[in-house]
Amino acid sequence: MLDVIVASGQPLYPELNVQRLESWMTPHVVWVRDLLSRGGMGSQYLARRDVRGFASDEQKVVKTATGVEVISSGAVTVDFDEQIPIGSLVTVWPGTPGQRDAQVVAVSRHHAPGWPAFQTISLS
Repeated sequence: MLDVIVASGQPLYPELNVQRLESWMTPHVVWVRDLLSRGGMGSQYLARRDVRGFASDEQKVVKTATGVEVISSGAVTVDFDEQIPIGSLVTVWPGTPGQRDAQVVAVSRHHAPGWPAFQTISLS
C-alpha cells in the first residue's frame, strides 16, 4: 500500500493513520537545494528552500540507492511528505559556526500506524 500525505497535512489514505511530526520534534531549519539534473557539465539544483527538521551530526555507514556503502556524517529527520531527492544539497546549522553543506546519500522512510511518520535524510 502506498504511503502518501497531501499538502494540506491530511492523510491521503486515512486507514494508514499517518501523522505529521509535532512542531517540537522539528526545532531546526536546514536549507535544501533539490537536485534537478546531472550531466557531463555538472549537477543543476533548484533554488534554496527552508525545511524544518531535526538535524544531528553522527558518523555511520549507510547504503546508497545503488547498494554502495558510504559514511554518512549527519542526518536530518523531516516530515514524511517532504520531497528531498537523493543527490540534493543540504546546509545544516545555517548561520552558525558549524554551518556546512552536504549531499543527500540516502533517504529512509519510517511509518507505523498511529505514530508520526517521518523520513531520515542521510548526508555525506
